[in-house]
Amino acid sequence: MLVGATAALLAGIFADFRSMLSVSAGALLAFLHLWFIALVVRGRMGQLNPNVPWGLIGVLKFALLFGLLYGLVKSDWVALLPMFIGYGALPLGIVAAQMSPPLKQET
Repeated sequence: MLVGATAALLAGIFADFRSMLSVSAGALLAFLHLWFIALVVRGRMGQLNPNVPWGLIGVLKFALLFGLLYGLVKSDWVALLPMFIGYGALPLGIVAAQMSPPLKQET
C-alpha cells in the first residue's frame, strides 16, 4: 500500500485531483483483490469453513471486480490509465518488499 500511496501523492502533485483519485482507487482495488484472493485460497485449502462454496465466491469476486472497474470508468469518476498505474503499484510493492533485508527475529 505504501507504493500505491506514494504513486497517488505523486499523481496529485504532478497531475490533478482526478488522477490522484484514480491512482488511489486502483491501489485500493488491487489491495482488496489480493486480500480476497488470499481468503478464497485459504477457504479452498480447507483452512476456513469447508461448507462455504469458495469456488463460487471466487467467481463472484471476479465478476464484482470487473463490474466495479467498469462502473468506475464508465461513470467518469476515474481515468483509466492512472487507475491501472495504481493497480500496478501492488506488484511493485510486493517486489520491493521481497528485496528488503529480512527482519531479525527476537529469541
